[in-house]
Amino acid sequence: MDRSAYRKLKVAALIVLAGLSWWWMDGETEQPLAVTERSRDDPDYYLQRFTTTVMSAQGEPRYRISARSMHHYPETDTALLEGPQLVIYRQQGAPWHVDAEHGQVLNGGDMVLLSGVVSMRREASGAESDIRIDGRDLRLWPDREYMESDSPVVIYSASSVLRGVGLRANMKYGQLKILSQVRGYYEPLH
Repeated sequence: MDRSAYRKLKVAALIVLAGLSWWWMDGETEQPLAVTERSRDDPDYYLQRFTTTVMSAQGEPRYRISARSMHHYPETDTALLEGPQLVIYRQQGAPWHVDAEHGQVLNGGDMVLLSGVVSMRREASGAESDIRIDGRDLRLWPDREYMESDSPVVIYSASSVLRGVGLRANMKYGQLKILSQVRGYYEPLH
């Protein structure tokens, strides 16, 4: 076989190989991805076992929130929380620790609705004694350091236990107000 015949054979083999490749690739056409519309009820993102800290303009922590899970819904700008735990830092005194079964963060974090069993506690600091508040269904404004509830509450301190219905609490100034049906006992410290 002479050189030109050998060259023609190589070119023909390459053309056949290219044709077979084209035919094989044409059979493997990509199917376009199906675009599905997101339902208004679907979250746009979710987090699992997270912690986030919100800082003040001065770079100091204002509050920290952790939860087992969070699902954010863009339509209402609401985040649903499972097992939320909050730490609300104060300018003076010990921080407040708040635990709940469920929660909703509304208005970009301005308000937090805590539902189910809610427990709040503050450790002793300076002139303030330990305090624990147990209740249900609490509304919390972390930046204002203010919380309220219309449900029954129990307040435990070193020397007293108070029970009643409804609570208004200004955590910044350490002011607690039970709204109605107040019952309690006081045991002086020795």
